[in-house]
Amino acid sequence: MSRFWLTYKQGRRLAGVVIIDAASLLSARKRASNKTGRKVQFASCTELFVELAKLVPPTAVGRMLSPNEAAKLVSRLERGSQKWQAAASSRRMTKPRAAGPS
Repeated sequence: MSRFWLTYKQGRRLAGVVIIDAASLLSARKRASNKTGRKVQFASCTELFVELAKLVPPTAVGRMLSPNEAAKLVSRLERGSQKWQAAASSRRMTKPRAAGPS
């Protein structure tokens, strides 16, 4: 099951974010529509990488986050992704061997 980040707007402003676990984008949109609780317009959806999805606290999943809560969570995800990228880039890459004479 994947974790999706869905944003909603009201007029031109961000109304909030819903983070939902679902098997597909369509399923995530259907499930999230029950969580918005007010007249908001769907803006976008992003599937979170597994590493980032693990950084989302369980209390943030399945409910509408305010723009302020979403901004704090974005900061948390950015810090986590920087650590993940640093760890991934520090792996030692081996040089492919050149083909020798046959």
